[in-house]
Amino acid sequence: MKHNILRKGFLFLSLIAFCSLSAMTQTQNITTTSACRLFADIENISSVLSYIPKGTELEVTEYSGDYALVEYDGTKGWIRADKTSAPLSQEQSKVQDQYNETQDYKSYNPNQVADRYTILIDKYGYNTGKAIYEHKIWKGIDNNMVKDSWGKPLQVSREINSSGTIEIWTYRKSWLLLRNGILTEWGPNK
Repeated sequence: MKHNILRKGFLFLSLIAFCSLSAMTQTQNITTTSACRLFADIENISSVLSYIPKGTELEVTEYSGDYALVEYDGTKGWIRADKTSAPLSQEQSKVQDQYNETQDYKSYNPNQVADRYTILIDKYGYNTGKAIYEHKIWKGIDNNMVKDSWGKPLQVSREINSSGTIEIWTYRKSWLLLRNGILTEWGPNK
């Protein structure tokens, strides 16, 4: 009798553990509704890994805001969820509703994603966004603006001292010096 109770308890706990593990690793199959970009990092819109054609079937393992984590041709990356057959999240629906309130409804296309230019103009304003779109940099911009303009550096050397943080970002042909997250100098690689 005692062994039956222990065995039933073990089976019950095993079932709970299996269900929990299944819920954590649950995936969703989607299909791209238009061509889309596969990003390495959702915080960096210039981190494009590849392009995924319309009609591609993918498996989503995670969602983060407006993005879905997928694997395409052996590469894991993020795609815009609104470029897929997946339903819009609550956050996406709110953004869509806000857009409808501020734009002419007849010209609104829910499947249209803003391009890099539009995103940068919305984020930084016309003059700054246009300059960043043209891959320009200047003294005084912060590290996020540099990433939006030039993308992620190939290498970052960081020194922390009493006056703050000094970083040297190395790109293919240039280096940038940032003091406490602000661009102060740059030059060509030797």
